[in-house]
Amino acid sequence: MRGEHEKVGWVDPETLVAGLRRESGRLWWLDGRGAQAWSGRTTMVGWLDDDEPSLSWQAAEGVVREHLGGRSAVVGTDLFSVLSDRVAGGRPGERWVGWFGYGCRTDLPTRTDRTDQGSVPDACWLRARRWVELDHRTREVRLVGFEAPPALGRLARREPGPVSLPTATVMSSWTEERYARAFADVQHALRTGHSYEVNLTYRHRVASTLDPWDAYREQRRANPAPYSAFMQHGGAALLASSPERFATVRDGVVETRPVKGTAARHPDPTEDAALAAGLADDPRLRAENLIVCDLLRNDVAGVSELGSVEVPVMVRVETHPGLHQLVSVVRGRCRAGVRPLDVVRALLPGGSMTGAPKLRTMEVIAAVEDDARGVYSGAFGWVSADAADLGMVIRSWVHADGVYTAGTGGGVTVLSQAAQEYAETRLKLARMRAALGA
Repeated sequence: MRGEHEKVGWVDPETLVAGLRRESGRLWWLDGRGAQAWSGRTTMVGWLDDDEPSLSWQAAEGVVREHLGGRSAVVGTDLFSVLSDRVAGGRPGERWVGWFGYGCRTDLPTRTDRTDQGSVPDACWLRARRWVELDHRTREVRLVGFEAPPALGRLARREPGPVSLPTATVMSSWTEERYARAFADVQHALRTGHSYEVNLTYRHRVASTLDPWDAYREQRRANPAPYSAFMQHGGAALLASSPERFATVRDGVVETRPVKGTAARHPDPTEDAALAAGLADDPRLRAENLIVCDLLRNDVAGVSELGSVEVPVMVRVETHPGLHQLVSVVRGRCRAGVRPLDVVRALLPGGSMTGAPKLRTMEVIAAVEDDARGVYSGAFGWVSADAADLGMVIRSWVHADGVYTAGTGGGVTVLSQAAQEYAETRLKLARMRAALGA
């Protein structure tokens, strides 16, 4: 790609994206501000002109649409086949940036009866031939793939003003009583041998006139996270602040970092350390993590060389601004002929968002949850012909038509208590709701 890694002076990424939104309705910001050492601290900002393609897919419709020149056309029915062809046929160094929703594997049991989010595709991918990389540690800016340097100074000339939060109205959510009924159904499935662990979730919907861009600006301050992003495709937007890596593929090695087990932070350092220690020693939460870790070993093994799968980190506490979490790391070396997009498909949806065993547990989920998960519980980031880096779609809003939708939930085992699990679902929503003033 021409112009790769040409360096220019520092620009503030938030100001840059604000300028880009005035010129393009299809853009992405993979935001490294809240990243940690293991996730990389580089920000990636890119956009599409009218004559550049993007792809979208709706589970209920079952067709892949290409968006180009202000028009859309059906280009296939198999999402992964269409995207795979585009990735394989691209220029050296080209990437595709976007998301896969929970129901993108049509061979697995998922619901398609989305009661809202109709304008938000279940999958959306934008071709990236050029982008701006910003290193938050060195304050270096690199231009990747540009034939001529973009006018960054012009785009970033106007710093965004402060955000004023309008009144927000909760449209729908689960009460503790509604959660308890679904929890009882899950317990029946667990105790009759259908599953070891079920990730029970629900949707929280808020009506607000707040621009999704301003909502993301608030969210990145309230809840910085290793996998954060603002992605816009026409009238749909994804606002992600995820602490969990779905998968990376680099130099033929796949890595996934399942998260299971959560505890709130405490302002007092001594109390906070005690909460982290209690999380690490909790037998129920350790079991939840180990079950999912074992499921991910199986999924990774399906695309890896025999004997190459390893668990270098097992059930370790990882601390974020709003909570502590238990994390494991699973790695494997990809078999010959396995491409990064093959790996992504094999792991979807992420095991920490289903439970185990995956197939039967997804059937339980489809029966007990109220509607389709949509983008929530999927994966977002970028893929290329030789690499991939995606986060899990959790702690994230999707926005369309004045409605913000977030999923929340957690793993349930026979040792779980309904009140405790419901409280955890509200904890996970707390900082996100604050970003909307809801």
